[in-house]
Amino acid sequence: SDANIQVQDFSDKLKTFVRSLFKHSNTKITFTEDIQNEREMNALLGLNLYRICQEILNNAFKYASATEVNVGMQSGENIIITLSDNGIGLDAAPSLKEQELEVHYGLQNIRKRAEEFGISLTLYSKKGKGTKYMLVV
Repeated sequence: SDANIQVQDFSDKLKTFVRSLFKHSNTKITFTEDIQNEREMNALLGLNLYRICQEILNNAFKYASATEVNVGMQSGENIIITLSDNGIGLDAAPSLKEQELEVHYGLQNIRKRAEEFGISLTLYSKKGKGTKYMLVV
């Protein structure tokens, strides 16, 4: 919709998505929230932030072989979202060419959306040690 979205509502929608995505897996999901400032995001920023999170979480679901996924949401001076998994890390992406292209195309989309909306994106990943994204608005 065109309506602005409250940070708590955004967080709730993200929780619903994660639970649905991993519903039939044995992956342990952990949520942390620290919403000190109930801010509003405009609809377009909220939508693109949500799409970024969806892409990251879909990558974790499809490619990471993770047994744990952590989702963190903070709202104070900035809105900070952290998404991490204990999977194979990006250096160990599957060797099948089609899957590699999907992962890299997804990463390009994530970076492009973040740039367009002034979202700071930091990615940490190490072979065999998982992946962590931090988004700051």
